[in-house]
Amino acid sequence: MGELLKGGLPAVEARIDALVRQGGLADDAGEVVRGLMRDAFHAALLQAYVGVLEREYGSTVSPADMGEADRRFFSDAMDVLMVLPGYGAPLLPELRDFDHRQATGLQITRAPGEGVVYAGALMLVIGLGLMFYVRHRRVWLRLQQEDGERVSWLLAGWEQRRSSLFGSEFQALADRLGRPAGSGRK
Repeated sequence: MGELLKGGLPAVEARIDALVRQGGLADDAGEVVRGLMRDAFHAALLQAYVGVLEREYGSTVSPADMGEADRRFFSDAMDVLMVLPGYGAPLLPELRDFDHRQATGLQITRAPGEGVVYAGALMLVIGLGLMFYVRHRRVWLRLQQEDGERVSWLLAGWEQRRSSLFGSEFQALADRLGRPAGSGRK
């Protein structure tokens, strides 16, 4: 177990390989002995974990009776033992107790700028409504004085959505401007 504490499972694997080489076993026989030694080591660790579970649960537990969570924990613990030497940590922290407490925080405060924020939000909503429902139109009128008293004019218009309704409204405006001043409505 000294190899396990110093170098993790890779150190144990190296020790098993060294023992098989010392025994002078052939390749196939060496592999069988390596597999048996690894299985025996794994079984010893499993039995140690079962002992911990028996102390925790207060009853006899066999490896076959372990729950899925206990099996997963043991598998994860074996994975940790494989990589732990790479971290070089001389100690392994362990969570012994955990007391879960649910809490909520409620804070009631007064914000002096609250009215300004609400007014800004209201103006933003009104602006968005106007942007979607009000048609944006532009009309230009250019007046140019010609010889003497005569003034000519040029009328231009543009609408953002370019609807067909704007064309008829623009033509009606041009017709009204084309009448002599003071002629009134028909």
